[in-house]
Amino acid sequence: MKLGASLACLVLCALFSSACAGAAPAVADTLRARRFELVDAAGKPLALLTTHDGAPQLTLSDPNGRPRLALVAKNDAAMIIAFDAAGKTRLSLGTSKDGQPAMLLSDEQGKLRASFSIRPDGASMLVLSNVEGKPGAALLTDQTGLSSLILYDLLDKPRAAFGLGADGKSGINLLDGAGKPRVVISSSADGSSGVFLLDTGGKPQAGMALTAQGVPSMGMQKPAASGEPLHAAP
Repeated sequence: MKLGASLACLVLCALFSSACAGAAPAVADTLRARRFELVDAAGKPLALLTTHDGAPQLTLSDPNGRPRLALVAKNDAAMIIAFDAAGKTRLSLGTSKDGQPAMLLSDEQGKLRASFSIRPDGASMLVLSNVEGKPGAALLTDQTGLSSLILYDLLDKPRAAFGLGADGKSGINLLDGAGKPRVVISSSADGSSGVFLLDTGGKPQAGMALTAQGVPSMGMQKPAASGEPLHAAP
């Protein structure tokens, strides 16, 4: 009797173990927490999913535990941020609250050196900055088809602008320290061109022009407020 009972117990244990081994693991429909950590074999955190200032944030770290990439969604905006080994932000890519996409590139000091964005009005802009993080050059294409290149001085003032319109007219504007145009050079698609010198009020004081048929002309104004022609020649 004792031997039979023992055999029966062994059979039941074997059947129970087989049934447990073949059963699928339970899967939770919802898993809720305030913080999730992904660690390596040594227990070092490599990924962190948490909230920061009420916004969700996913941070990925390198094998040394230094954050290298972050994904943040906050105030209807989303951004991907890449860090260097020193923890400085080197790349930011995202969208603003109004849906405007932008990409920002920074140097090892954390200074903004280049940015590319599409504005709400449909214009796209590339800005290159100097070592101080101030704009040095900007390339812009707007919704009208105008493309322009703008150069800035160290005081953030535009000093030169090169443009090409959708109508084929190109031009160069040279500006003074106050950002006012003083020299304008233009060329139209039909072949006409001109060079004009402007005063501080933006009024032409001297100029040379060439028609599409190749006819030249030149004119100057008196320095008086009347602006009467001083000399004009075909």
